[in-house]
Amino acid sequence: DKTFNVEGKIYDTNGVSEVKVSILNAKDNSEVVSWIKKDIVAKEEPQTNNLSQEISVGESGVIKADGNYIIEVTVTDNVGKEVTERKTVTVDRDAPIVEIKSHGEGDVVSGLTKIEGTVTDAASGVDTTSGLYKIYQGEEEKLSGELTIQSTGTWSGTLTEVLPIEGEYTIYVEIKDKVNH
Repeated sequence: DKTFNVEGKIYDTNGVSEVKVSILNAKDNSEVVSWIKKDIVAKEEPQTNNLSQEISVGESGVIKADGNYIIEVTVTDNVGKEVTERKTVTVDRDAPIVEIKSHGEGDVVSGLTKIEGTVTDAASGVDTTSGLYKIYQGEEEKLSGELTIQSTGTWSGTLTEVLPIEGEYTIYVEIKDKVNH
């Protein structure tokens, strides 16, 4: 399980009587969790006033699934005026799913010049700006290079040189999502 903090600063010349923070599921606006802080002193300048709250994410956490959530903060001042701010955030704990389509386990190839495949990431999306491949023989890296990643979910890499000797090789592909998994 992972955690993140929801925190912010508030200020009102009349003082703040209450802050309500809610986390909503963006699919249906259902409330996942909320908390209220009362009797907050925030007349002079913006203050955090212990508004921070740690939220757990994962199987046993408050937020159990990846996806889009809305953090909604409603501040009420001492004369009853209210303001609400909403921000959408994406929870993404999982790395993208990468598949090599040009070669299968145990394939025998001659003149390997290109590797290709697919990549998906349901939560934050795939980072199409960088990816790499490495080709190993045993524990020794023999070749490496950059991948071209398309927004359609396909990727490819052109080998920069011919593999030096015959034998069994392992192709390693690394592609990250937009939150660096």
